[in-house]
Amino acid sequence: MNEAELRRLFEAHQSAPPTPPPDEVRAWADDLLRLLFPERTGCCHESLEAFQQLWRNCRVRLRELLDALGAAAPGPPEELTAAFFDDLPRMHGLLVEDADAIYAGDPAATDHAEVIRTYPG
Repeated sequence: MNEAELRRLFEAHQSAPPTPPPDEVRAWADDLLRLLFPERTGCCHESLEAFQQLWRNCRVRLRELLDALGAAAPGPPEELTAAFFDDLPRMHGLLVEDADAIYAGDPAATDHAEVIRTYPG
C-alpha cells in the first residue's frame, strides 16, 4: 500500500464516529443472555450475592459501552443504562415468547431449553 492510500485510511480512522469495539458489544450481549437464560450458561452461581455482582458488572459494562459513543450517544449513558435495565423484564418476556414460538414452529426442537441454547439471541 502506498503512502497516499495509508494517509487516506488514517484520515478515515480519524474521522470515524466514536463507537465501542464490536467484540466488546458482542461479549456484553452474550453475558447478558447468559444472565437472563440459565440454559445458556452451563453453570450454577455460588450465591445470590455473586449473581447480583454479575448483574452490577453487566450494568457497568453497558454504561461504559455507551460512554464510548461520546457525544454521539442518544442521551446520558447513566440514564440510558437505567432505562435499559428498567425495561429488561419486559424484553426478557418477549424473548421467552419468541422462544415459545420457535419451539412451536420447529418440529426438530425437542424442548424450550434447546431453543434457548441453540438459537442466537
